Amino acid sequence: MSLVKLHSADKDTLIEVKVHDEIRVYLPENPTTGFEWILENNDTDILSLQKVEYEIPKNSFVGSGGQKVFYFQGENKGMVQPQFKLCRPWLGGESAEDYYSVIIKVGN
Repeated sequence: MSLVKLHSADKDTLIEVKVHDEIRVYLPENPTTGFEWILENNDTDILSLQKVEYEIPKNSFVGSGGQKVFYFQGENKGMVQPQFKLCRPWLGGESAEDYYSVIIKVGN
């Protein structure tokens, strides 16, 4: 079992992992703006979401940003493209400020 870390720079790239590998997606977020990353689309038969956390950097100041971390696990072989959007959830899709997706191929 391996750990694969994905960041903003990996947007729209193809990543190959194995079944049972852990995949973490790190996206910059500042909750004080009201915007947050949400998972909009994912095939849970191939890639299951285990948990979501918000990380605050050490020595950060009040109001400074951190990162949202999405923890996934490869469940079955196949291709999946989880899609995320940075929005104010209470305003719906029209508030989206940014999008992120990555193509993940789960194999042996």
